[in-house]
Amino acid sequence: MAQEIKTLAELYLEVFAVGSPPPLPNAGEVQIYAIDLGSSSLQLKGVDSAGALIIPGALVAEDESLGEVNTTSGTYQQKLSLPVTVLTAGRYRIEWSYETRASTSGTADRRCQSRVHLDNTTVLAEPESSKQQFKSNNSVSTQHTHGGFAYATLTAGAHTVDIDYRRSSSAGTAYIRNARLAVSHA
Repeated sequence: MAQEIKTLAELYLEVFAVGSPPPLPNAGEVQIYAIDLGSSSLQLKGVDSAGALIIPGALVAEDESLGEVNTTSGTYQQKLSLPVTVLTAGRYRIEWSYETRASTSGTADRRCQSRVHLDNTTVLAEPESSKQQFKSNNSVSTQHTHGGFAYATLTAGAHTVDIDYRRSSSAGTAYIRNARLAVSHA
């Protein structure tokens, strides 16, 4: 038996079939609903002024850049940039993961610093990894895995989330790979 798939507009009209449906909220406002779909209940956090659903955990944007790149610069270089269009101002969850390492030549400590940057103004995370941090054998370069999440209140409009990296010691090369970013409704 094929299951019927309904649009948001059809569900909206079905739920409010006993009377005329209420108007969509004004810009920047959200209406809260709970819709019962028979045997299971789907909880919707709200509907914005464009009629778009706002469901906690719903993915807004994601991207990845898996290849390894490197720099000898002490200035931050961009590994991954995620453009995010926010239709409704509110609280969002920003998640990231990536791997860094520092060069293996010589015995001096080599460091790679990285950061997760929101709109080129807010640093969400800024870890530093060192060749000597986890290995005593200076000829081995260890990948350091970084990951986490932060909550941010975003205004409606265009935003960007970046993963940047640089060499933070006086010598050596900084490497980064397997970068991933995701933004979802909180």
